Amino acid sequence: MNRSSPLTARLALSLSTLTLALLTACGGGGDGAPVVGSSDSPVQPASAPTVCGIVPTPVTVAAGLERLDIVYDLTTEINSVEMPMRLLTSLTGYPYDIGTQSLALPLEDLREVMTHGYTPTETTDRMGVELDSTFAAGSVGCVTGVSRVNNNGTEASPNYLLSWTSASPTNVPVGSLPGTAVNGFEYTHNFTDKPATAVFRLSKSLLSDSSATAVQICHVIRTGAISCEAPSVTSDDQQWTFKRAITESGVYLLSAPMESPT
Repeated sequence: MNRSSPLTARLALSLSTLTLALLTACGGGGDGAPVVGSSDSPVQPASAPTVCGIVPTPVTVAAGLERLDIVYDLTTEINSVEMPMRLLTSLTGYPYDIGTQSLALPLEDLREVMTHGYTPTETTDRMGVELDSTFAAGSVGCVTGVSRVNNNGTEASPNYLLSWTSASPTNVPVGSLPGTAVNGFEYTHNFTDKPATAVFRLSKSLLSDSSATAVQICHVIRTGAISCEAPSVTSDDQQWTFKRAITESGVYLLSAPMESPT
């Protein structure tokens, strides 16, 4: 059986461009003349519901032509704040088991920002979700960042502001965590009972052995209620890996004790 390429990665597309392309491919968006009412004023069609900015319209294709697309390096506006985003779509459905798929964002440790300042650096630490590769037609999912650091002062005299926001709830209640928020993401999807794993990979230089045992992964739902669990923990020479099984949409945060980097 001939199969199309399972993944499209690191495409230089904006979310709006991608949405337009998918709508066009699915026959969505409407390209006919506007409907005219009794007042001869154009009547705009009702907006179709979207998931992660995408209209999740199932598409029927021949076997072997199903697509699973992951797009990196996107941004989306959440409450007037630009946030990084990773997007997965399978409008055709994808029945093939090709291994674990990852929607991951860079993970910066933000525990010390307000007391020791902030210098953005490249990091190999990551946070996001992992899930298998089989999807029903019309599947859409994404992860977006929920943290933002602004310097309201000057370079010589910085005044850092660390804010936390998501699509829902607007204000992420990081003050209710059992420890200090390291970082987190919002997971949004229309998958039906599809298990996934929330994953946080954090450098060992940022977290001691004793602090790692106190780490929790917390789930914030739309009402702002929080449930925290001790994750499974593994490590190599460089990083801790914390995992929690999940199914629901919502914000997922890594909570850890306050600790100065070594």
